[in-house]
Amino acid sequence: MSCKPTYEELEARIKELERFSDDSCKENEEKYRLIFQNAPLGFLHFNQDGVITACNDMFVKIIGSSKKALIGLNMLHLRDEKFVHAVREALNNRQGYYEGDYRSVTAEKVTPIRVHFSPYRFRDNGVCGGVGIVEDFTERKKTEQVLLESEEKYRSLFENAPVGIFRTDSKGGVALCNTAMARILGFEAVEDALAYYSNLGEQLYANPERRREFIRQLKENGFVKNFEYEAKLPGGDNKWLNMDARIMASKKDGAFLIEGFATDITERKQADQALQKSEARFRELSEMLPETVFETDADINLTFVNRQAYKMFGYTEEDFNNGLNGLDMISPEDRPKAIENISAKFAGKSIGVNEYTAIHKDGSTFPVLYHISPIFANGQPAGLRGVIVDMTERRRIERRLQKTQKIESIGTLAGGIAHDFNNLLFPILGMSELLLEDLPKDSSEWQCVREIFKASKRGSELVKQILAFSRKAEPKKQPSVLQQVLKEAVKLSRSTIPADIAITSDIMPDCGVVMADPTQMHQVVMNLITNAYHAVQDQGGAIFVSLRECQLEKEDLTDKNLPPGRFALMSIADNGVGVDPEIMDRIFEPYFTTKSTGKGTGLGLAVVHGIIKDHRGEIKIRSNPGRGTVVDVFLPLMKKSKEQAQAAPGVHIPSGHERIMLVDDEEPVVNTVGKMLSRLGYEVCSFTNSLEALEYFRSNSSGIDLLMTDMTMPHMTGDALIKEVSAISPDTPTVICTGFNEKIDEKIAKQIGIKGYLLKPVLRKDLAEMLRSVLDSKE
Repeated sequence: MSCKPTYEELEARIKELERFSDDSCKENEEKYRLIFQNAPLGFLHFNQDGVITACNDMFVKIIGSSKKALIGLNMLHLRDEKFVHAVREALNNRQGYYEGDYRSVTAEKVTPIRVHFSPYRFRDNGVCGGVGIVEDFTERKKTEQVLLESEEKYRSLFENAPVGIFRTDSKGGVALCNTAMARILGFEAVEDALAYYSNLGEQLYANPERRREFIRQLKENGFVKNFEYEAKLPGGDNKWLNMDARIMASKKDGAFLIEGFATDITERKQADQALQKSEARFRELSEMLPETVFETDADINLTFVNRQAYKMFGYTEEDFNNGLNGLDMISPEDRPKAIENISAKFAGKSIGVNEYTAIHKDGSTFPVLYHISPIFANGQPAGLRGVIVDMTERRRIERRLQKTQKIESIGTLAGGIAHDFNNLLFPILGMSELLLEDLPKDSSEWQCVREIFKASKRGSELVKQILAFSRKAEPKKQPSVLQQVLKEAVKLSRSTIPADIAITSDIMPDCGVVMADPTQMHQVVMNLITNAYHAVQDQGGAIFVSLRECQLEKEDLTDKNLPPGRFALMSIADNGVGVDPEIMDRIFEPYFTTKSTGKGTGLGLAVVHGIIKDHRGEIKIRSNPGRGTVVDVFLPLMKKSKEQAQAAPGVHIPSGHERIMLVDDEEPVVNTVGKMLSRLGYEVCSFTNSLEALEYFRSNSSGIDLLMTDMTMPHMTGDALIKEVSAISPDTPTVICTGFNEKIDEKIAKQIGIKGYLLKPVLRKDLAEMLRSVLDSKE
């Protein structure tokens, strides 16, 4: 049984407990003091009036003041209403909270703080004050600001990125996207895109197979790069997209989330397609060109050629694939020059086009023109591209052009000769015609003069043929008989063709009349006889000339625009070498000839063909190689009789009595024409100086009924004289009589108001009819 403690024992025990209690309180007080003073947060204590009664050093540091200034500060009197409100909440037995930039009233400092105010109760006596825990979140605020700015930056990048950014949900719909992605998907607003696309696989891909390929690559690699596909949009349009994507997260059920980037490459695709079309068009055009088109690398190895290159150089596509160097196609003599020109091109120099001698695969050579342009890559020479023109045909044409220019030179010379020769012939022809009238027809003198007249007339016709050959005389179609043309041509040919070549003829004497230019017909016959002579000259042979009438039906005519009917048929045949059937279709081409150098220009048959077609006729050639050739010329017959083709002898020559002013710088011409005019009854005043004639006309214009002038004269030409005379007296008719002048013909004369045009030498009958016609039209 236990004993009860004594009083002394109890007193000792009580004292021991009191001592322990004091020690414990002191220990606890020291703990809390240490916590209060050393806490990383600010602590303060305030009474029920809101006056700060205690605070730790951290609070002083946060506020930026001193304990002396802070102890005793009544927080209910501060200007910061939010702070005061938080204090009152604690004094009212509630939790108070303050967050903001606190401006200290005891120091010049503004500090971003958070304060938690709690009420303080002493046992059951109610709220007797409060405590505050203060946190300085300056650094945190800075961190939050940096984080906020970073988030804003990345949000801005996300929203304003030029590429589409997206994330899908587990069902394949769009969970997140930026504005660019929304626009790629066909919407202006992100919300509309998110609402519309619930399953991208079914809704977006135009080709389901591409979707399956996309998923396959994702599952296999975890990502896809530069995946291109065609997307179908809500409006019905399609776009091409390029996408980079990766699996963001996978779920147990096999679904996964995808995030990535998408770019609209529609324009690029269209550009690629346009480029492909352009390349195809370039390829097609290059294949159509008759020139070689090529490209090379920096070592001049061919990397591209069109098919014309195979034809031009004789190589095959297999040769090209095996490798060809462009320099090997240039002759060794020209190769150094080609290398020099290529280097100049790479150096940026302009060298124009270059002509070289090219080498065919078979070793033959031919002239070419190279048009080249350098190719650069990263500023360095990477190759050449260009065009090669085969100059073979051009050189052939140039040689023919030189021949043609020689002919033109001959024509120019012929024009000058014609002018002077006509001035020489005119007095001979005119005076002999006058003598034929004066002499008895049965006298020997008359016979002699007649020969002079005939020779001068033939000389006049010869000049016309020269002018026609040189294209300096306009054709004059008139009712003509071909018998005389053929006879004269045979006679002229006989005098020039060697005697071992037989020339025979069978000319129908009563062949009908054709509408033709006799001079051009003479040219046609002479050309054909000359061709026949060239065909037989080497081995000897015969030429046969014939003329007859024939009937041609519609089926006989190669020109279906010609009507059937009666035709005059001129035939020139030979028993020479004949014409190869392979070139028969080309014999009428200009410059085409089978003759050796110096024997032909290739113009003869072309000229003949042109003349006959201009006369509404036909020309046909029959030939057997080694046996000879027959050229048939068909000209339509006129319905009028042969007599209409020639002036009947003894026709009345009109005369007159008017006063004519005659101007010509050649005195023999003035004398001859003056006598002809006087014998026709006209009064003549003659001048060999055009300026003197003009001065006379100024003073005597009323006494002159007609001006007849030469064209080519010193001091003042005939057309200039006529212009001055017309200015003085517009009613005075004018006639120009010229040996030949390139500046004027009958057509031009009429255009400038000249009433009559005569070409020297002129017969008295033609002169009389022209003057009478002009003078009568004046009346």
